[in-house]
Amino acid sequence: GSCRHLQLAAGITPSTASGAGSGDTGRTDGTPSAEAAPKRQVVVDEAKVSWYMNEDKMVTARAGERCGLFVDVDGVLHALGVGEGDEDSFCHLPLLKKIVDASGAGVVLSSSWRLDKEGVQEVNDRFRELGMTELKDLAPAPKAPLNDIGNRDVDIRRWVDKQCLEAGWGQRWLALDDLDLIPSLGEDHAVVTDATTGLTEQKVAEAIEKLRRLCDRYP
Repeated sequence: GSCRHLQLAAGITPSTASGAGSGDTGRTDGTPSAEAAPKRQVVVDEAKVSWYMNEDKMVTARAGERCGLFVDVDGVLHALGVGEGDEDSFCHLPLLKKIVDASGAGVVLSSSWRLDKEGVQEVNDRFRELGMTELKDLAPAPKAPLNDIGNRDVDIRRWVDKQCLEAGWGQRWLALDDLDLIPSLGEDHAVVTDATTGLTEQKVAEAIEKLRRLCDRYP
C-alpha cells in the first residue's frame, strides 16, 4: 500500500518494511511477540521473478483475458499495518478473486511488494493457493523524482503506454489501490479502498461494474 511503497522509495529496504520478507512482528522494539505466527516460507522462482522484473520485455495476450487490474497489496488485500504472519494477511484475496472471475481480468502488481523478489513470489504463491492465475506482470519500478504518492500513478501509466495493446487490454484496465489515483488515472480507471479495512464487497461491485463499462465502451 501507500506506506510500504513510500518507505521503499525513501530508501528503506524490504527487510525493514511491512509485508513480504519484512520480518515485521508488530512490535516496535523488534522483539517477536508471543502471538506471532511462524514466518511463511517463500522460495523464489528466480527465473520467473527475473522475467517479471525485466522492464525491457513485452508481455503477450492471454486467451480470454480482455481487461486488466493493477493491484495494490497493503490497504487492499489486507488492511494497512497487517504484519507478516498475521492471520489477516491477504484476507481479502478471495474478494479480488471475485473481481477476476467476474471480469476475466489479468493482474499486474502495482504495489511496492513488486520491488522485492520475495514479495512478488509470495503474491504468486497466494494466487496459486486460491486457484488464481499468476501475475501477468509488474508495474515498472519508480524513478526519481517521486511525487507525493511515490509515482504509483506514473508507473501504472508507464506500463499502460508500453504494454496494454500487447496485453490485449487496450483501455480496459482498472487500478485497485488505497491511494487516491482518480485525479491522475481518471474516475473510470480507479477504485480507491479505505486503507484501514482494505477491499470490501462494495468495492468489489464497483470494480466489476467499472470493468464492465470499460469493456462495453472499448469492445
